[in-house]
Parts: sequence; C-alpha cells; structure tokens
Amino acid sequence: MIIGVMLLAGCEGAPDPADSALALAAHLDECSRSHDYDPSDGRRPDDALGAHELAWRECLYDGIAAFLAPYSPRPDIYRMLVTRDRQLTGALAAGELTRGQRKAELAELLRAIGKLEREPADASAATVSGHRLNTLREARSVLLDRM
Repeated sequence: MIIGVMLLAGCEGAPDPADSALALAAHLDECSRSHDYDPSDGRRPDDALGAHELAWRECLYDGIAAFLAPYSPRPDIYRMLVTRDRQLTGALAAGELTRGQRKAELAELLRAIGKLEREPADASAATVSGHRLNTLREARSVLLDRM
C-alpha cells in the first residue's frame, strides 16, 4: 500500500517532502478503501468505535511514520502523537471519553506539534525551511481532518 502511494507521489523511494501532504492523503484514502472505514462518516455514535476503526487507525499510524515523521525536525513528536492517539482510542472504546473529546485533544496536540517544529530541537540545530514547515502544516491539516 505504501509503495503505491510513493509511486503516486512520483518517486521510487521515499516521497519528496514537498509531496508529503498529498502522499499522506492518498495513503489515508487507501486505508479507508482497504479497511472499509470512513473517518468522516457522521453516522457513528460519539461514544463508541466504528467497525474496522482500529485497523484503519493502524494504517493511519503507518502513514504518519512514512509521510510525516521522516520530514519533521522532531520525528519523536509524531511517535508521541501515535502513542496518545492509541491511549485516547482505547479510552473511547472503553466509554471513558467521546469521539469529540478525542478529536479536540488531538487537535490541540497537532497545534503544539506545529509550534515545536518551528523551534530547533537544540541551540545548534539548523532552522527548518519555511517551505518544509508549510508542507508539514498541510500534512497535519490532512491528519486533523481524518483523525
């Protein structure tokens, strides 16, 4: 699946960082097709997981690892995002929070990630180009729309 998305992005290896938002969106579309799950379907209850949602989210995590983390100056924050999403999804499955609450917390986390990516990890780190930051912002927007 990821290889097909990489080819869609126009390369044989890893996608060009400029294409990461497009590649992520294509990957998530493929996740929806292969797992028969549409995250935008508003017919799901707000307090329960949808059918095939866990498999879809695992596919989402693969997309984050392939199309966001490698291009971030702080790839560790995307691992933390996945860990937190797993925790929140488990709480949703257990009836401890709602889908809306999960989405709100993930939105806040994605905003924090954007701020962290604009700051160097340490004083000696080179700053990230504005173009790459815009691309990462676009990819985070894709995530927010689908998570």
